[in-house]
Amino acid sequence: MKFSTSDSSLVLAAPLLLAALVSCTVISGAGTATGTTSGDATTGTGAGGGAGAGGGAPTGATGKDVFLALQADILGECGACHKLGGVADAPFLALPDVYSSIAAWPGIITLTPTSSILLTHPGLSSHGAGMAPDMSKPLRAKVLAWLQKEATEIPKPTESTKPYITPFKPLLGAFNTVYLDPLGKTLESSSISFNAVELGSPPSMLLLTHIEVHPVADTTIHLVHPIFSVYPDGGGEEPDPIDSFSSVDHAFDLNGDGTLGTGTVILTNWQKGGRIGLAFEAAEVSGLGTPLDGCKSDATKAQFTKDVIPELQYCAATCHSGMMDKPTAAMNLSQLMMMPVDAACAQVRARIHPGDPATSDILIVTDPSKQVAHGYKFAGNKSKYSAFKAAVSPWINAEK
Repeated sequence: MKFSTSDSSLVLAAPLLLAALVSCTVISGAGTATGTTSGDATTGTGAGGGAGAGGGAPTGATGKDVFLALQADILGECGACHKLGGVADAPFLALPDVYSSIAAWPGIITLTPTSSILLTHPGLSSHGAGMAPDMSKPLRAKVLAWLQKEATEIPKPTESTKPYITPFKPLLGAFNTVYLDPLGKTLESSSISFNAVELGSPPSMLLLTHIEVHPVADTTIHLVHPIFSVYPDGGGEEPDPIDSFSSVDHAFDLNGDGTLGTGTVILTNWQKGGRIGLAFEAAEVSGLGTPLDGCKSDATKAQFTKDVIPELQYCAATCHSGMMDKPTAAMNLSQLMMMPVDAACAQVRARIHPGDPATSDILIVTDPSKQVAHGYKFAGNKSKYSAFKAAVSPWINAEK
């Protein structure tokens, strides 16, 4: 993450740097979209014929069927940059299961297909800093038809009077971040994260671990009785059979332990290809957060100043600079070089697990080898990521 002309090991060539910079726009559309369906936006109807012609999906076809018919086309136009480890920093076309990869990527399948980042981002002048081409018209028509079909398949929780997150396909074997924006304006940019792994052969359970709540700075959020539900590919709604978090009634701020309940749930009713949803008895901002903890000692403050701040200069100049709401709310580095060291340390410390680099967010989300939604992954350069990890890990360990 360092952006310093004095260190040639982290100076990127101009085109690559610009591509990495604008890829940060992915994060602004991340999270689970919600809304209402209306008109033709989600009916799958269109002017063309079958899915291959850009019109509605053939009778009986599923969203997956429609995507598989266009998979070769989207890989041909977008796969070189958006593969795992690609320079676009958004690996939503990861092999070998491309459909599972793209269907689970935040902001792509939405209730309003035309709002999908897959359609809105390629045509922007910021797409690859103007160097990446727009999606071709033929592919755009096919993608729209696919997204229209997928929108019709998004289930709605039956107990819709409760605050809920629209059901979504989890990123399997990966770190997931679910934004709480659909629960109300006061919860915008707050999130819940977890790792999701299928169990069994064929998969019959879904293990969610390291489930954590991430408020934004200066807020405390109150969550009551969260419940995960499974939405099988063929339809229906199946809440967690043992209601694992029925006793949860807890307030979270950035200084406290963010673990939701036990931090683990096994959904024994999982079906491969399904969605999961999350609802609450109550979800609200209940007050101001306590001031963020800075570095724990003068020694770790000195270590942070020497080893970590230089690595954050690129982040401070781009996504976390105040230009983008979600990244800035998560970690505000807009005044990195002018703010007191304790204030900078507090912002970063809120996104680590002191003493445990391997589970710290700043190392998980930036890893170019992981299919995790984040706006910057060193443009796919594993060596630069390794250098970043080596520089910040000693400080993370020392903060324990």
